[in-house]
Amino acid sequence: MKIFGSFGACMAAAVLLVGAGCKKDAPAIPGPKTVEVGKESPKEAEAPVAEDPVVSGDKAHALLADAVAGKPILVLIDAGTEPRTQLRFAPEAGSSETATMAMGMDMEMKVQDQTIPIKMPQFIMKMGVDITSVDKESGDFSYKLDLTDATVGEGAGPGVDATVVETMRDMLQKMKGMSGTATVTARGNVQSANFTVPPNAPAEIRQVIDSFQQSMQQISVPFPEEAVGVGAIWQVTSVVEQSGMKLGMVSVFELKTKDGESVTVSHQIKQSADAQYVEAPGMPAGSRAKLKMLKGEGSGEGTFKFTKVLPQTFTSRLALALDMEVEVGGQTQSISMKTDLDLKMSGE
Repeated sequence: MKIFGSFGACMAAAVLLVGAGCKKDAPAIPGPKTVEVGKESPKEAEAPVAEDPVVSGDKAHALLADAVAGKPILVLIDAGTEPRTQLRFAPEAGSSETATMAMGMDMEMKVQDQTIPIKMPQFIMKMGVDITSVDKESGDFSYKLDLTDATVGEGAGPGVDATVVETMRDMLQKMKGMSGTATVTARGNVQSANFTVPPNAPAEIRQVIDSFQQSMQQISVPFPEEAVGVGAIWQVTSVVEQSGMKLGMVSVFELKTKDGESVTVSHQIKQSADAQYVEAPGMPAGSRAKLKMLKGEGSGEGTFKFTKVLPQTFTSRLALALDMEVEVGGQTQSISMKTDLDLKMSGE
């Protein structure tokens, strides 16, 4: 239940905006790219620096260092009240479900000394999921996901350029036909996920799909191994790679309600990243981009049925700030970005 859209979605949206020519009078904002072999780069940190309000200090940094291996680390803080039970997903093979995801985004970019407010239309994505198999012993299950529609919301609101809306609508429509597969444990940990890019998708859409793939791996709430009751609190520490960047992420979950069929879980999240070079399509040859600072903080709540893959209801908000330096043609350009993300999801 981490937040769709962290750094990857922001960069994807920026790529879309630049491609759409959202501000004719704004400076060109190139995307980041991979550091070329032999070029000097910042020292890579052993782990990002996000800290958690429950487990903090040296212990939090130790958990992040362990999580660099690629597997999230879950620590149960409080088992909650009696009665306590183990929480496990148990979808049936052959079952199907659908969901609609709506993401709103307000952005502000500062390029050198020029501040550029960016009004974004709402992104709406509709998807269908088919459970293809369930392991009877472990409870691990696999599913196939199809993106049936991707567009912008109606009534974009004041300040949103109509040309941008139409261009983004056309770009997002090219995401239709995207499909993917995933294997998930009964506790909600994604073991593997792979998405197929539509053959006619341009580079900008591939960036969005890459972000979508990273995010779909994080929507399921990871359950503790132990039996828990209402009021239970657990922490998940992970390191995620998005757009070629290592992002430290610490989430704290609380079990708000529980019955035999579903749970409601709230979350708080903190994100951060050390200085590093990042990558994305669209950079001119011989240029590169350095992330200097990234910090994010958010919260939300979701209701999950044990027999479903996708949440029945889900809301989340994230405030993200980052600073970058982009080197183009021997000149360095400073870019700052502030983003407020608002995600809502409903399943059937």
